[in-house]
Amino acid sequence: MFRVFGHHKCSILDGGLPRWEAEGFPVEIQPPVEAKKSQYPTPKFDKDTVRSYQQIVTNSCLNPSENSSAEIVVDARSLGRYLGTEPEPRPGLSSGHIPHSLSIPFTSFLQTHSFPHSSTKYTTYRTTAEIGQALVDAVGAIHLEQILKGERSIITSCGSGMTAGVLWLGLKLLGVRQVGLYDESWTGYAARKSSIIEKSP
Repeated sequence: MFRVFGHHKCSILDGGLPRWEAEGFPVEIQPPVEAKKSQYPTPKFDKDTVRSYQQIVTNSCLNPSENSSAEIVVDARSLGRYLGTEPEPRPGLSSGHIPHSLSIPFTSFLQTHSFPHSSTKYTTYRTTAEIGQALVDAVGAIHLEQILKGERSIITSCGSGMTAGVLWLGLKLLGVRQVGLYDESWTGYAARKSSIIEKSP
């Protein structure tokens, strides 16, 4: 989200605070010191990174296997929600998926670790080789090659635009340049009566 709004000097801590603490790094409990005033350039919104509902609908009419201009849309929700065999967590919202979108549960990019003799667990990204294999399994080797070469764009989606960010960052770790995010995701898409919902593989 920060990157979309032009803040490029931002990162995540892979493994989060649990890993930091479990590996013995210091933690402060005092309130932070008052920030010093500084000059900061006005950031610019990257409109090419976010996709609108209308863009997604227009793209859903194109089969990526038949049309090279079609953006590949990947869905970070569970396979059951994607297939329509599991309910959505939001009451009254149908499960299923956007036509021609592909399923890549966000958990396929992640792995959970446990420390010996401790109940502490933390989650990190998998290796780039494992992330690449998860993409091959979902989109196929040919499409992945096009994505990595910058010949085709890929769009991440999920339930409400949050875990789509997990896929987005995983793709960036692979070096994908043309990757966007459908920020309202399935909640916005399925809530509209005009939306076409598919429930088959």
